[in-house]
Amino acid sequence: MKKKKYDFSGWATRANIKCSDGRTIMPNAFKDQDGQQVPLLYMHVHDDPTDILGHAVLENRDGDMYAYCSFNDSPKAQAAKTAVEHGDVDSLSIWANKLVHNAGNVMHGVIKEVSLVLAGANAGAKIEYPVLQHSDGSFSEEPVEDEARIYFNQPLEFISHADDEDDEDDDDTDEKGNGAKSQNGPIDVKKVMATLTPLQHEAVKIYLGIAIEHADEIKKKAGGGSEKPSGEEVKHSDMRGTEMNVFDQTAIRNNQPHISHSDWRDIIADSKETGSFKKSFRAYLASRDDSAELMHGLMESPDIDQLFPEYELYKKGRPDYIKEKDMGWITKFMNGVHKTPFARVRTRFADNSDPLLRAKGYIKGDKKTIGGNLKLITRTTDPTTVYRKDVLERDDILDITEYNIVDWLYEVMKENLNETLAVAMVLGDPREEGDRERIDPTKIRPIYGDDPLFVIYRDIDTAAMAAELQGTDTTKYFGTSFIEAEAIITALRFAREDFHGTGTPTMWITPHELNVLLLARDRDGHRVFTSKNDLTAALDVKEIVTCEHFANQFRTDADNHKHQLLALVFNPDDYNIGTNKGGAITKFTDFDIDYNQEKYLIETRLSAALVKPYSVIALEKPAA
Repeated sequence: MKKKKYDFSGWATRANIKCSDGRTIMPNAFKDQDGQQVPLLYMHVHDDPTDILGHAVLENRDGDMYAYCSFNDSPKAQAAKTAVEHGDVDSLSIWANKLVHNAGNVMHGVIKEVSLVLAGANAGAKIEYPVLQHSDGSFSEEPVEDEARIYFNQPLEFISHADDEDDEDDDDTDEKGNGAKSQNGPIDVKKVMATLTPLQHEAVKIYLGIAIEHADEIKKKAGGGSEKPSGEEVKHSDMRGTEMNVFDQTAIRNNQPHISHSDWRDIIADSKETGSFKKSFRAYLASRDDSAELMHGLMESPDIDQLFPEYELYKKGRPDYIKEKDMGWITKFMNGVHKTPFARVRTRFADNSDPLLRAKGYIKGDKKTIGGNLKLITRTTDPTTVYRKDVLERDDILDITEYNIVDWLYEVMKENLNETLAVAMVLGDPREEGDRERIDPTKIRPIYGDDPLFVIYRDIDTAAMAAELQGTDTTKYFGTSFIEAEAIITALRFAREDFHGTGTPTMWITPHELNVLLLARDRDGHRVFTSKNDLTAALDVKEIVTCEHFANQFRTDADNHKHQLLALVFNPDDYNIGTNKGGAITKFTDFDIDYNQEKYLIETRLSAALVKPYSVIALEKPAA
């Protein structure tokens, strides 16, 4: 990494070291953040902008995450800098989220900030020699007198990862030592327990089990046994080294975040109304000023998740994926288009509309004259490459055993490719002109917007239809749906007089316009079309296919008038896709040794264009 001015450096996190919460950070869990800059804080406090002490630049070193840290000029930052230089603060901690677990291993995550902390949660944290700016302005990573590098072996925590020193607190039981007491006096534990549901009873049992287990561990470390001396009150660790009463956590030292017995009682009471102990517990945490510290203290225990039931996957196997728009029309269109085994396509037509080309009558003895010349109309379409690329971590491929993620990914990629191609062929690539990833419209020629030689453009005229139906008093008898439906049918019928496409065409229409047609009522309130089949017959089309992609599509004509697309009427066989040998959709796979990734590519090389004049009718309406 290029050397810049920074005040100290050290390990933000080390891999393959089991953390105090039972989790192990795997190598390269944060490798994607190599070179990124994150805030530097103190004890993960971020309530105010002045809490930011500076920043840390992350560096991935053989799977571990190293940090180059710089202090800003704020008073807090300078005080922290003095503490680091003096050796008073010798530990770092990270705050990370978006964690991906495999059993007890952290595979991926995102580091949001690095903090100076008083004591690391990992016993391997140590002080060595930092990189500091010397008096001559140079920088060095070698040991220099009066300079120190801070190394940190820090495990990962969801909120933060820093431990406080152990303290002992006073007891807070009643005079007889029989239980806990609140601000309002002694608590009748039996009555409180009697109000709990079976699930809440289980939660309390688990929490008490954690308390007793930690109490035993603390006593064993202190040289004592696990037996509780007569008359001694049961205590347990709050999972941060401090002993506290099982039922009354107000005995924790004043600055230690805790949950009192009355707090637990409120949480349990709220869970009866919400039906979720977990939801009530989370809501309680969110309401507290010290929720981040409290969450850290609780979540540091590897057993805390037992308080909450596990999530169950609703549907086993491969995940469904959200489709922005319905894809039904795409399959129908792609299956219906004409295909040629060559990609460079030339279309050629002779214009036979010149009156001079007509045959002539002959008068005996008179000289016969030559007619006009045929005008040839040609255009060529060259191929272009369209692709879809993706990547999978090989670790993920091996760890996901419930389904074949590679096959699933290929299906998603192919559907994405077909959607992109179909939209480009019918409507054009929606990306801005000049975008390097935009599909060239001269190589995959969109139907909508093509030359009037191929597409018959017709505006519907609702105003004229309203006047035709009932004069100026139309609204008294006919609704807008009926008028618009009649206008669409009329425009289509008249356009069919100029239509020269193959066979009976299909109508490709927006869902909204189809509903307008189907909802049309006559002056007696009866539906004009009782079914989609009735409408198909009235429009004289083979079938009606809805296309959500057609919504909000506009065209500007040669006179700079703007039109909104309602429907296209054509036979897909009049649209040709040309592909050379080997240009069909092909799959490629490559393995990146450096990043242990499998890379996947599907691509095709083709040309596409309408090949028959006057083979499409585009129904539009004037746009404001």
